Amino acid sequence: IHWTTQDLENLFVRLIRRVVGFSAVVLGGFGAGASPAVSTVAELTQPPLLKNVSSTPGTVEVTITAAATRLSLKPGVTSEVLAYNGSSPGPTLEANEGDKVIEHFANELDEPTTVHWHGIHLPIDQDGSPFHPVPAKGRRDYVFTIPRGSAGTYWYHPHLHHRTGYQI
Repeated sequence: IHWTTQDLENLFVRLIRRVVGFSAVVLGGFGAGASPAVSTVAELTQPPLLKNVSSTPGTVEVTITAAATRLSLKPGVTSEVLAYNGSSPGPTLEANEGDKVIEHFANELDEPTTVHWHGIHLPIDQDGSPFHPVPAKGRRDYVFTIPRGSAGTYWYHPHLHHRTGYQI
């Protein structure tokens, strides 16, 4: 795929517009295989919201699956991408400071990957670093507490050593 300067600028603008519109503590993103086109804000859509299956107050429990899929990131063009729960960027995770987050992660890719929580301070073994890859077709539970004093908008993405750029 050939990326022009305009394609990259459009991608950056699209991601910034999506991030600015959210009140979520964590925002996901995974994989793009074609150049998106942005001409109006009306074309932009918010990623779906992850369903919290926990009935325990202060606990957010979600499932995220990394898998290859086909998406239209540019009108009239369908591309194979790596996505979280079939969307790129991935679904929005809403949580509050002090919440316990349980993320059941399924890697349906044909290669290892991770879920890195970009910018939020978490224990290294729960942060999806390159030191803790999830094998192809593997599963893992990430369990952590959103630190007090860290309200904000964050995003999650793969962080596999030497494969981060490709997987994003």
